[in-house]
Amino acid sequence: MLNMRIKVDVFTKGLDENFREGVRNNVRDLFCQLPPRRVWFYLKHVRNMLLEDRNVVSKDKTKLESDEVMDGPEDAIARGSISLFITAT
Repeated sequence: MLNMRIKVDVFTKGLDENFREGVRNNVRDLFCQLPPRRVWFYLKHVRNMLLEDRNVVSKDKTKLESDEVMDGPEDAIARGSISLFITAT
């Protein structure tokens, strides 16, 4: 899923932004048709990818913080505790 999203963004680069947004919406709609567990796993990868870019830390510290990084908003939604996520933001 992550590769597909990246490929779509790369292939539509340079095209009209409205067209690109329509393609992104189609990809999102396609992803929403997949099993929830697969979407959850995709969101985990995207979130961790974004966090890795922001944190310039040694690998040892990353290993120690891996438990903190792994629990995120997508986990609250998966557990059905959306109210916890809404009040935290």
